[in-house]
Amino acid sequence: MNNQQFIFPLSGNARARQVAQYLGVHISTVWRYAHRPDFPQPQTLTDGVTVFDAAEVREWNAQRLAHQPGDADKKGVRLAKIRAEKRLERERLTGGDHA
Repeated sequence: MNNQQFIFPLSGNARARQVAQYLGVHISTVWRYAHRPDFPQPQTLTDGVTVFDAAEVREWNAQRLAHQPGDADKKGVRLAKIRAEKRLERERLTGGDHA
């Protein structure tokens, strides 16, 4: 078992396995991402050696995370949904009267 701490490079090249570990995904997901137009494109250095620009991967990940709702947002959405369901249930029981 390898107990070394993983550090993703700030710049330079990163192999697909490093990118996968940094993003918390399987290596096959990295190759799927590579087909997306918004994901950094890999560069082939030699046969069997393909790398990604680490800074571009970091930027892509930052943008991806910025567009995901945080836990507070998710809780807010759930709370709003619960309140709406309770309001609809009250209206159903009271015939629409707001007592």
